[in-house]
Amino acid sequence: MPTMTPEERQEFLALPHTAVLTFTLSDGRTLGVPVWVTWTGEVFRFQSPGTSAKSAAMRRDGRASLCLHEDTAAAVKYVTAEGPVSEIDFDHDRDIAEPAARYLGDERGAAFAQVFEDMDTSAFATFELRPEHWWSRDYAKSPVAEALLG
Repeated sequence: MPTMTPEERQEFLALPHTAVLTFTLSDGRTLGVPVWVTWTGEVFRFQSPGTSAKSAAMRRDGRASLCLHEDTAAAVKYVTAEGPVSEIDFDHDRDIAEPAARYLGDERGAAFAQVFEDMDTSAFATFELRPEHWWSRDYAKSPVAEALLG
């Protein structure tokens, strides 16, 4: 399998990829939902409405997985991390403004963050996932991608 080196994984995680957060609902079914994440170099940080099924699952189970991917015509790259999740205090700048600028650019990110600045953010929750297990692939390194790319 065409795996990523730890350095390649860090480079990939530095880019603004929307992640799919996967968790277990109270009835035992699994659910995957898109989330913006911030990789700090040690943990993934993400937000959620505090009363959502996502937040309830994070608090109840304390574990989840995230998958970030990039899909091009020739190849797929992805990083999946699984591990314990803990809730931390919500901070508007760290948890809304900075990720919005990263994903949307400075101007659109500031407009997005302003909407939340004017809201009661006491209903928001911030979580950190500390990876214990990693799966990383870069299929651009595969013979198929080499054949397609020439």
